[in-house]
Order: sequence, then structure tokens, then C-alpha cells
Amino acid sequence: IVARMLNVLWNVHVFATTYMALDEFDPKKIDLGRVRENFMPEDSWMISRINSVTRDATKAFQEFDLHHAARALASFVLEDLSRWYVRLVRERVWIERDDPRKLAAYVVLYQALHTLVRLLAPIMPHATEVMYRDLVKAADAGAPESVHILPWPSVDRGAIDAGLERGMSMVRAFVEGGAAARQQAQLKLRWPVSKAVIRAYSQEAKSHLQGLQSVLQSQLNCKELVLLGPEEQAAEFRLTCKPNAQRLRERFGELSQPVIDALQRMDVFRLRAQLQRHGFVGLQIGGQKVSVSPEELSFEEGLPDGFAAVPTEFGRIAIDARMTPELQAECLARELVRRLQTMRKELDLAMEERVDVVVGPEVNKYIKLLATQQAYISREVRVRNLRICRAAEVKGAGYVKEWNVDGDRFKLLVKRLST
Repeated sequence: IVARMLNVLWNVHVFATTYMALDEFDPKKIDLGRVRENFMPEDSWMISRINSVTRDATKAFQEFDLHHAARALASFVLEDLSRWYVRLVRERVWIERDDPRKLAAYVVLYQALHTLVRLLAPIMPHATEVMYRDLVKAADAGAPESVHILPWPSVDRGAIDAGLERGMSMVRAFVEGGAAARQQAQLKLRWPVSKAVIRAYSQEAKSHLQGLQSVLQSQLNCKELVLLGPEEQAAEFRLTCKPNAQRLRERFGELSQPVIDALQRMDVFRLRAQLQRHGFVGLQIGGQKVSVSPEELSFEEGLPDGFAAVPTEFGRIAIDARMTPELQAECLARELVRRLQTMRKELDLAMEERVDVVVGPEVNKYIKLLATQQAYISREVRVRNLRICRAAEVKGAGYVKEWNVDGDRFKLLVKRLST
């Protein structure tokens, strides 16, 4: 587990130091109070998590429980830092202009890694020394010579927000559920969808999700996000009561139809609550008191055609898997960006290098679709000039490659600019 953690941590370290160097980030010049004003929810969450893991690892080390110390640190690196926080801030550090959101991400990454190298120093003495010199010493010549002579990190208990950490755990559970729903509908993760609907199993869960709605919506990659509490109706999650007509006829005879009609007129959530509270539903039918048992009723939560749904620990998530031309254009653009990025790597281009690109589909209808995505492709691939034309017209100097994208052929050209 330490070997895997080292590999992942090194990738995070390279990601952070590379972009910090490109933007000439200097931690000595940071006004932390002003930066905090631009923190996004994930930034506050990461500050909370690094303090929580410092608290837990410190306690384990003090008790000579090295196994639990290593597990706490490994879980933080693999799950919280790499798999989640870096994923959330990646697009922010790609912003080319000066931006307070990008600066906030750098500050949080710097603080988290600065703390982490000290916590990991007893376990990984050589790797943490290299990371300390790249991250801290390179930015501040006056910093101590070695990570091993730094004081042990202290815990800022005021920065720990247990509610925020629990809310982010719920967000991650629903993002995983969304991925499972996409798999069910055979939709790729990078393809946007028009709508995602979540029914939380508790009002507390809904409240947590509302506070992190922007994070949840971006990671579900949906245009619209609907959050429902446990007793809220929506067209996408319509709860209905299904009386068992045969059993009711056996018990009530001629009264069975009035009983069924009365049950179907009742609010479905009130009906379910009565069953849960009393074990039966009491009705007044034609001057008679009757009771209906749980065995004589069932509840169904239906979905419209084109939706795929998956249950999670905290609620149920459904996504609208239907494609519109606009969504199809975005999906296609994401597929082409992935292939253009591969071509950039094959050309061994530096991250900041710009290129000229020509995109040539063999199917003419894609020319019009991709015209709406020129800004996105240019931004993601760092394109100076982008041309979209028929595949037969893709000519000129540059690196040319043909790709098969879900059964359709595209001819792509990437031209390195002269320096």
C-alpha cells in the first residue's frame, strides 16, 4: 500500500509543482485572509480533511500504532487528495489568466502537501525530502534545509468541519451512483447529460447536498440537477401506491372498490407514514371503520422512459440518458479532445505550448455539430487556430492521424508552432 501511495502522491506532487512553476506561484507573497474569501466548497473541505488526518495520524503515532497511522495517510492520499480534490480543481489550474479561484487551489494544495510531507517523513524519509525541496525549499531559500528538522504539524481544530466532510462523502456516493447509472445506460463519464435527479433518504442528506450542489452538478456532468427530499414528488421520481385488489376483495367484498378508491385519493407519503407508524391504514368507508395492512399495499417509484436509476447509501439517483443534437455535439467534442491530447503527448509538447489544429470528419453532419464546440476544443487543447472541414480537405504540414470515434472516422492534424 505504501508503494501505491508513493506513486500516486508523486503524481500529485508533479501536478502541483508543475502548474505552480508555470504561474510563478510564490507562497511567501500570499495574503491568506484574502485568499480564503475566494475558497470554494472543495477548498474548505480539503483544509478540513488535512487537519482531520493530522489529528488522527498524530494520535496513532503517539500510541505507536504505525499500522493505523499509515492507513489514515494512505486513505487521505489515494481517496481524498488524488482521486477527489485534484479532480475537482484540475480545470481551475488550467485557467490561463490570473484568477482568484486558481490561486485558492494553489494555496490549498501547497498547505496540504506541506503538511503531508511532514506527516509522511517517518514512513517515507527519502521521497518526502525530495518533495520538500521541490515544493518548499525551491520557493523559499530561507526555509530549513530538510523536512526532517521541521516541527511536527499542529492541528487547527477550528478548520475541521465534520458536517462538510460528511456532506462531501454523500456527494462522492452520488457521483459513484451516477457513474453506475451511466454504465447502465451505456453513457461515457465525459458525456454530458441534460438532467440528474436525486431523492435523498433523509432531509439531513438533502440539506448537505444543497450546500455542495455546485460540486455535485459538475461531477455528475449534468445540465440540470434536481434535489428531492424523502417526501417530495417529481415527474422523474413519482411514488405511487398499488393496492392488492384481489386480497382486498377477499376481505371486504363489495366494499373493496370504495377502499381502493379511498387509498388512491390519499397522499402517498401520508399513506406510507401511517403504515410505518401504526402498521396499518385506518379508513372510514360508508360509515364503517376498516384497516388495511402492509401486505395489501405496495409502493412503486416509477421513472420516465429514457432514465436510468441506481440506489446509494444516502438516496437514489436517476439520470436522463436521452441525447439531443446539442448534447451529441458536446459528447463528440470531448471524444476528439481526448484524441488530440494523445497526439500532443506523442509530439512531446510542453503543457503551455500552443498548436494549430484541423479536424476533418468523414460524415458531413459533424462539421455543423462541431462548429458549436470550437471554443471548448481550442481551450482544452491550447489551440491557436482551429479549422473544421471534410476529412479529404485535411492537408498541410503537421502530425496527421486517423481515428475511429464510435464507428465514425475522423482525420486530425496537429501542427506545432515554431518557437
